[in-house]
Amino acid sequence: MRRSPNSIETLDELLGVKACLNDLVGILALPTIWNGREHEHVLATLLDAVRRVLELDFVFAHLNILDGERLEMIRIGDAEDTNIDSDGLRLALNGWLRNDPEKRTSVLDDPHENSEFWLASFCLGVDERSGVLIAGSARSGFPTKSERLLLNVAVNEATVGLREAQHLSDQHSAEKARGPETTELRTKYARLTPREREVLPFVVAGRLSKQTAAELGTSEVTIRVHRGQIMRKMQAQSLAELIRMADTLGIRQLSGSAEQIPSAKPRTI
Repeated sequence: MRRSPNSIETLDELLGVKACLNDLVGILALPTIWNGREHEHVLATLLDAVRRVLELDFVFAHLNILDGERLEMIRIGDAEDTNIDSDGLRLALNGWLRNDPEKRTSVLDDPHENSEFWLASFCLGVDERSGVLIAGSARSGFPTKSERLLLNVAVNEATVGLREAQHLSDQHSAEKARGPETTELRTKYARLTPREREVLPFVVAGRLSKQTAAELGTSEVTIRVHRGQIMRKMQAQSLAELIRMADTLGIRQLSGSAEQIPSAKPRTI
């Protein structure tokens, strides 16, 4: 039985949708390998995956990290006979980005060959000041609707991954900056008696001496003595300063038993 042209077109469309869904599943799996990783890893795996899945001639990205640091990467098609000059292409793409977005063309001339590339650009964040990804292909009409969909999904997932990488980097920097302070606080905390360590979470939680005494089964006078000893040994000039110290040490949860300082070392990237 001979299929009609409409049937053939429908079959091709179904096969195209199936291929797009398979590619989409692969893109959505990327965050599982980004968890807890640095900017470089997120960006590199993003470029590798996008170039491979969409069979691009190249994919380029730059990311502006805090403190003026800039990260730039490019991936070229893996064909052995490729003649694309990566350095020249970088310069051409950076020049393209400096143009007014409203006046940019969707085609970039190869600076060293008599050919051209169709471009698709996406922001890695709120706008291009955060970062940008540019995908390029010699295929006329790139990107198709399905290709643009896949690129949008990939960039959205990467933006979340990059935000998490920045958060972990900031956390690591903060922990490193307050390292000496934390060591000193741990030394002060070690001077507290077990009972004083038990009372400390109640103090930083703002509990009155009467309330603390009732919960710990002792007298209000005893709790007041413990509070005074805690303030003296921790060398805290105010309750606000003691709360800050407790937060640095990781003493947050209130319980009826002695609060312990986490023994695990801070996670580093």
